[in-house]
Amino acid sequence: MLFVQTPMPNLATIIARSPRWQSLRTKLTAQTALSIGALVVTMALITVTAVSIHLYDAARSQAQAFYFNLSAIARINPGVISQYARPVDPHIWLLRHGSVALHSPNSASQPRGPLLSQIVTKPIFAWRLVHKSDGYLWVVDWPLAPDRDLVQDLMVVMASVTVGASFAGALLGRWTTHRVLEPVSTMTHSVESMLNHQHYQPIDAPSPHNDEFTQLASVLSRLITTLEDRSQRDRMLLAEAAHQLRTPLEVIHGNLAILTDWEHIEPQTEKDTLEALRRATEDMTTLVENLLTLEHARNYHQKLVTISLSDLVEEVGEDAKAVASPHQVTYALDPGRRALVSGDPVGSRRAIWVLVENALKYANPDSAIHIRLKRTAGGFAVSVINQGDPIPKDELASLFDRFYRGKRTRHIRGSGLGLAIAKALMESQHGSISVTSDQRATVFTLFWPAPSVSSEPSNPKDRLGLASNFILPPDSDR
Repeated sequence: MLFVQTPMPNLATIIARSPRWQSLRTKLTAQTALSIGALVVTMALITVTAVSIHLYDAARSQAQAFYFNLSAIARINPGVISQYARPVDPHIWLLRHGSVALHSPNSASQPRGPLLSQIVTKPIFAWRLVHKSDGYLWVVDWPLAPDRDLVQDLMVVMASVTVGASFAGALLGRWTTHRVLEPVSTMTHSVESMLNHQHYQPIDAPSPHNDEFTQLASVLSRLITTLEDRSQRDRMLLAEAAHQLRTPLEVIHGNLAILTDWEHIEPQTEKDTLEALRRATEDMTTLVENLLTLEHARNYHQKLVTISLSDLVEEVGEDAKAVASPHQVTYALDPGRRALVSGDPVGSRRAIWVLVENALKYANPDSAIHIRLKRTAGGFAVSVINQGDPIPKDELASLFDRFYRGKRTRHIRGSGLGLAIAKALMESQHGSISVTSDQRATVFTLFWPAPSVSSEPSNPKDRLGLASNFILPPDSDR
């Protein structure tokens, strides 16, 4: 049997992987302590180096001054050299023709090392001065032990300061990061509470000042509100879609039960049952297509180009005349103007057609339907006017909601998505839709703002509705 030994992680790896070390607060604390420690160490090195250089220069100057004074006295009294007997005194040698003629009592019989002006370590740590005068070679070792002790004491002091500064830096970093990151902890706890209780709400400002964390909390609050609104909208859409699909599914289920008795079913019953299945299937298909169109219009913005509303109104007007058998359709354009706006040609045509189809569906029999294009303040408006039953005022605000059906029109087939689709299409083009209704007429109006900059010219195929993959066959209703 083959055993594979897994290498054990070292202590540094274990510490680096620990949750506490991965904390931003711990990392910032460690970085603060290390930064302060590195700064103090750098300053200590600079200080020790500067002091050492200064002491070196001072020792060399003192050695030279000592030599000149001693040599002047030794010419008169050579025995003066014998007074330097202590170890801390300078060590002196006088050499003639390579042999030691005289040396101080505290020195060895021969100087060790090269006879050059430099720092030596034997027999003592000293600065060696070598100078030739009057036929003699003077060798003076100026002791540097006091200077070395001073530098060592300075290094001990600086090391202690470094350790103390690093410890103080760690405490300061801990306190600072705690104060700085406290708003982050507050926001984290707020989000955790939302997740635990499944209750989403804006995050309270973690700081009384308008700092970066407060701005971040504001942005997160807007994000949470947007996501919650979208989630609520999706849940409502799912519930409404399920409710709308229930009726055709029940129709399909009931008629399939009738068809199970295939051998005894009458021809007329069979025909009616199949027709009911066809209608239910068409209703389901239309509903699904409209839902896809609505969501696509809400979440996807077409590239806006320069389009002519005059051309669109003329196209829709001619198409409406071809299908409006019990109604008379007229359309009026602003003479001499093409009504150029920035918009989506396919979405704009679909929005106009939704209003025309609504008018064809709900207008009084044999009444006229008028399509009007006119210039308004800041843009152009297309109005579709029909004579039918007035819409109650309490229903006007809900007409553009998904699946909403007026009380007086629920007997007419429809999914309640047409006006919601028209509204989404107009909003995707920075436009709007509005409605007024009274005893004389019901008027739906689409508004396009005037283009502020020149856009790319539209493709003629787009104006005919051939360049989009999400505008589906119209099925609009109030």
